[in-house]
Amino acid sequence: MNQKTYAATGLMVCVLMAMIMPSMMADSNDVTTSVQVGAFEPSIETVVIEDDSGTPQSSLDVNREYYVVASFIEKNGLQDLEYVSVDLYFSGNGTIEPGTHDKRCNYTLTWSKATGDWTSQPAGYVNPSNSSIAATAPSVIEATFAFSLDKVAMPSGMQNAWTAGVTVCDSYGLLNADLTTTFDVNDYIEWSGLPASVALGSSELVPEDVWTLDTPIVVTPTITANTHITVSFEATDLVNGDASIDASSYISAQAATAPAGGTVAAGYDTPQPVPESTTPFFEDVYATACTLDPSVSGYTDNDDTMVSFSIDILQGSTVPCLPAGTYAGACTFTFERGSGSTA
Repeated sequence: MNQKTYAATGLMVCVLMAMIMPSMMADSNDVTTSVQVGAFEPSIETVVIEDDSGTPQSSLDVNREYYVVASFIEKNGLQDLEYVSVDLYFSGNGTIEPGTHDKRCNYTLTWSKATGDWTSQPAGYVNPSNSSIAATAPSVIEATFAFSLDKVAMPSGMQNAWTAGVTVCDSYGLLNADLTTTFDVNDYIEWSGLPASVALGSSELVPEDVWTLDTPIVVTPTITANTHITVSFEATDLVNGDASIDASSYISAQAATAPAGGTVAAGYDTPQPVPESTTPFFEDVYATACTLDPSVSGYTDNDDTMVSFSIDILQGSTVPCLPAGTYAGACTFTFERGSGSTA
C-alpha cells in the first residue's frame, strides 16, 4: 500500500465515525426565585379642610358641606389600605378627648376598603357622592371626605377649638395618625314658624267699645341653635294715616316655654303691655350637655315648639275715637347670641 492509499483510508474512517456518533438533545430546568416586599407604614403628609371652591377653611359653619383632604404616602399602594378615618371632635383647649359619638361634639368619618363604603358616626354626616380616594402619584394617596356638622355642633368662638384627626391603617395593621389640624365652629341660630301677619280683631270694631279678642293670638316658633340665645320683642303703634293707636296701652304680650327650657325674661310669663323698644322676652336656651364636657350647655335641638308667644288685648281697653279704616303696625322678634358661654 502506498502513501496515497493510506490517506484515503484514513479519510474514510473519520467519515464513518462521524456518522455513528449519537445526536445531543437540548434540556432545561426551572429555578424558583422570590423577593420579599416589606410592609411600609403609611405616612400622613398633609391634612386640610376646604370649602367647595377648594379654599382652605379654619372657621366652619354648621349645616354646610366641607371637605377634609388628607394626603399620605403609602409605598405598598392603594390596594394595601385597610381604612382611612377622620375624627372631628370638640377639644376645648386641647385636653378634651373623644368619648361617645354625638352630633353635638364628636363625629367619626370612615372609608373602608373591604366594603368601599363611606360612613359616619353619628350616621348621616358624610356625603359618599362627593367623597373620594385615589392615587395622585406613585405611592401618594389622597382621601377626600365630604362632610357637614349638625346645626347644634358646639360653637367654639375664638378661644376653643375642634380637632380633625386623620388615621390611615394598612392591611398589616400599620397605622399613622395626625392630630395637628384644628378648626373653629361658628354660632348658629335658626328660627321658623313666625306668621307673616296677624289680625288683631275684626274689621268692624266700634269706637269706644271694649276691645277684645276671642282668644289670644299665639305664635309658636321652633328654634334650633348651637349656643345660648336671647329672643327680644317690640311693637310699634297701629297707624292709619295721621291717626294711631298706642300699642303699649292696648296690647299685651306673654312668653311661655313648651317644652321646658330657657328662661322667660322680665316677668313676661304673664301678660304685660307690649314694649315699644327691643326688650328681652326669652333667654338662654338649654338642652342636653355635650358628652365630652358635661359643664358645657346652652343649645336647643327641637323639631317641636321651644317657646310660644301670645299677643292679646289688655283687659278693659276700649277702641279710642278714631277715623274708620285699617290700622297697621309691626311686631318684631329679634334673636341673638345670649350671655351664656361655651368656653
